[in-house]
Amino acid sequence: MHNLIPKRAFVDAGDHERELTIIRGAWHYAALRRDLMSNRDWVMVKLADREVIVQNFEGHLSAFTNVCPHRFNAIRAGSSGNGHLVCPYHRWSFDRDGTPAGIPFRNTFRDIDCENLRLDRWDVETCGEFVFVRPQVENGIALSDWLGALSPRLETISAGMGKEYGRFQIDVQANWKLSVQTTLEADHAYSVHPETIGPMLPRRPELLEIDAPMPHVGYRLIMSPSAPTRSILKRVATVFDRSTVGNPSENEHISLFPLTSIGIHRRESIAILRYIPIGVAQTVIDTRLFFPNIEDITTAETALLTAYSEIMVDFARKLGEEDRDICESVQRGIANLTEHRGTFGEGERLVFAFQHAYCNYIEKSA
Repeated sequence: MHNLIPKRAFVDAGDHERELTIIRGAWHYAALRRDLMSNRDWVMVKLADREVIVQNFEGHLSAFTNVCPHRFNAIRAGSSGNGHLVCPYHRWSFDRDGTPAGIPFRNTFRDIDCENLRLDRWDVETCGEFVFVRPQVENGIALSDWLGALSPRLETISAGMGKEYGRFQIDVQANWKLSVQTTLEADHAYSVHPETIGPMLPRRPELLEIDAPMPHVGYRLIMSPSAPTRSILKRVATVFDRSTVGNPSENEHISLFPLTSIGIHRRESIAILRYIPIGVAQTVIDTRLFFPNIEDITTAETALLTAYSEIMVDFARKLGEEDRDICESVQRGIANLTEHRGTFGEGERLVFAFQHAYCNYIEKSA
């Protein structure tokens, strides 16, 4: 198995812009239903090369490119909130279809055509808690077909997803594909993660592929048996034993093409990572961490997990920073390439699978 993605896809700004234009057309995870529970709740996310607003209109979810058609102001500045969809520049307001519903000084505009001044709409579909969007296209693939066999798994994860206990971002001075690839193999665990995930793995990491249709990739990673020795860890372990999601002897990872990863650590934590390309050699990784649902959890157990969550956030951040450092080192190495080489061992077969899926998607979509 040899490297399939050419050097230019990691270092050339022009290639990067063309790539983002292509992958924009995929279905993208944008938010969770819980982020948009109330009327007028909204989120604004960067997806490929566009900022996108997703908003609740009395229970109906709509999504639009974050630009006002009047004078091209970005309508939303923050990442989330609640309020009417109103451009702060001239107070134009929009309904759930993106049509201008209120135009100050409307009589001063000649022959105004509200239909041609609609916001740029995106399709919205959900799978369990997960809200996905994509640019509107005729005869596009349905989300259920895009996810395929992953749909029921995402619904199960949704049902087992409890309280959010942490969120952070890591700025990586490397191409987004390097960050994705690093999550798809464990052979680097002992060299890059000697004090975090490395000690939790057997002598030879074993990846078991899960049923994920291309271009998605997923695996289960067999973990070493866990035997907590400290009192607090024993107490926490007894709580997680009642988790409704995950496996105590496995980590699970789902790479949702192109820019999302979902990870389940044993029965203890669910992580959602969004890769936000900033430039050809810069990526922001937005990480959200969730406890699993715990059956019949008590007030005391809830307080215990709240106290323990700081340790869990620190662990996840440290793991992300270790991956950041190696991705930045690889980015520097790729810049020194003069010949297109590279190879993958058996433990890196999912990196090859991602590269194969990426190349196929770019070629077919282009």
